[in-house]
Amino acid sequence: MSEPPLRAEGLELVDGEGRVRARLAAGEEGRVALELLDDEGRVRARLALGVDGAARLELRDASGRPRVLLSAREDTSLELRDPDGRSRVALGEWSDESASLRVADADGVRRVTAGAWADGSASFEIWDRERRRRVSALERPDGPAGVHVWDTAGHLRALLAVGPDPDREASVEFWDADGDYRAGFGVWPEGAAGPEVPD
Repeated sequence: MSEPPLRAEGLELVDGEGRVRARLAAGEEGRVALELLDDEGRVRARLALGVDGAARLELRDASGRPRVLLSAREDTSLELRDPDGRSRVALGEWSDESASLRVADADGVRRVTAGAWADGSASFEIWDRERRRRVSALERPDGPAGVHVWDTAGHLRALLAVGPDPDREASVEFWDADGDYRAGFGVWPEGAAGPEVPD
């Protein structure tokens, strides 16, 4: 007859010198966690289930700060943090069926975003250090596919786009610093082609 399984609320694995190197414990309300420790007793990896059953994996640096976070609830996400705890990269698949990537600079300011969104569109955007959107590439089912460029005042300055009619077939368009349309060149509705300069 086989031996019954070992049952305990906690388990510690030690090395040859008696140092705890792994710890498995069940907590209150269904929580459970597995921790891996380095030779100085610092937790370097932690795999846990929360009260709601959501899984979370943490990889920590020597100071104990989480540097890599992987979690799965209704959303699934991966986050990379710097030594100061600032989120630098976040990748996720979300409950609304969208998926996105966000990249931040050393100050934690979002600089790049890319995603495939729930409405069927896809985009890539670049932001400056002052959190102003400067460049956007966008495709959406009911709109144009193109690239937009903004100045530091938030004015649209340039556009390269294809569709949708009746606005354009394909064109390059420009605005001045006051936000006024100044010129364009393209293939326009009804077969016209060439420059466009407003009066």
